[in-house]
Amino acid sequence: NLLTHEEVIERLCDIPEARRYAITCVLPAVWCGDGWRFRERDLEAWIAQHRRRTRSTDEQRASN
Repeated sequence: NLLTHEEVIERLCDIPEARRYAITCVLPAVWCGDGWRFRERDLEAWIAQHRRRTRSTDEQRASN
């Protein structure tokens, strides 16, 4: 399932942890005809990875 950049933005805006990274990070994408498309499974994996990273960082801050 391929998503447009508008669909990706909608999904990221609903997830506070991912929103932080969305501005500065590059998401995996593929060129498809007239523009970039994002594989839904790649986006979900990217979100999960950054959620884990955010939790880990938050836990480290809390322990200091």
